[in-house]
Amino acid sequence: MSDKIDINEIHPSMKPVDSAPSLFSFYGFGLGLFGNRDFSAQTQSSIKTLFITLAFIPVIPLRAYRVAKDGAHYYFLGRVPVSKLARNGSLAAVLLGGLAIAGFGTQQYVSSDKYINGKAFAKAEAAVAQGALPEAMVLYKDVFDNSDYYQMQVKSNIRNLVRAKTLKDTNNQDLANVLTTLNSFSPAPLNSVPEDVYQLALTRIKNNDKSDNISIHKLLHAARELNVVNPENLFLEDLSSTDMDLILDINKTTPTNLEAAVELSEYYYGQEKTAEVKAVLAPVKDRLGDTEAARILGQIFISEGNNKEAYPLLSNYTSGRLKVLQTAEKKFIDLQNRLWDTEFNRLKDGLAS
Repeated sequence: MSDKIDINEIHPSMKPVDSAPSLFSFYGFGLGLFGNRDFSAQTQSSIKTLFITLAFIPVIPLRAYRVAKDGAHYYFLGRVPVSKLARNGSLAAVLLGGLAIAGFGTQQYVSSDKYINGKAFAKAEAAVAQGALPEAMVLYKDVFDNSDYYQMQVKSNIRNLVRAKTLKDTNNQDLANVLTTLNSFSPAPLNSVPEDVYQLALTRIKNNDKSDNISIHKLLHAARELNVVNPENLFLEDLSSTDMDLILDINKTTPTNLEAAVELSEYYYGQEKTAEVKAVLAPVKDRLGDTEAARILGQIFISEGNNKEAYPLLSNYTSGRLKVLQTAEKKFIDLQNRLWDTEFNRLKDGLAS
């Protein structure tokens, strides 16, 4: 007859257990056994530590057990003290886990729309302080289009920027660029533009000495689109004749100027002067892109049976317009999503009426 093994004599520091601990894992989060120390040949057992796991990483040691393994099954012989190494290792794991979580959180924040738009907003404010007003307006528009969080601040800053006393020292080109960008906002950041801003632009247009026709031409178009406060108090002149004079002068001195050529071609096309249209657009034909002039010239070539010349013009025109529609659709969907998110957050916080 074989001798019985007294486990308590072999492992005197071990305490008995009533039941085995629960072991589980849900996507790496749960309770698991780790380690394999102090193997005993007599009992065919070793000590394993029960850890709380985070993302499959043993983080916090709870208890240690002497365990015998038979295939895929564990037999828990009893509890033993948790080793110092396991406790110290768990502290290191917690610290590393904390650093990893902090790093992940930081990465999430710096890649968030709020952080990105916040940087752009700060850059716009710096540009204003440096007098780079056109650059500031472009940055403000980008933030306005992409961030509900900063929209009110953008509106306030633009209200301070679009004033005659702020803009009076800008050159014609910068003033034109500021107002052109302002007109491109959708929805408009200002309910209306101060009268003195329109008057500032109009004075520059009237006082043009033809040395800066290109900037004045752009300024004229921007001024014409402004939503002015109390327009009945202003003598809103018909600037059509001034516009045409500028276009003719620009096209005469700089026939490669795309904007003037496009606008003049549209005028000639309306007058059914196809020969003039072709002459005006010849120097810029390869740069027409998706402008109306590309469509006009393409249709003229088709009417003449010149499909070879018409195809690239009309292809560029249609593909460019499709991209504009796709961009508009994306912005609309993004706006819908932001509105849904805002309303969901209101409902979650119990603020919905």
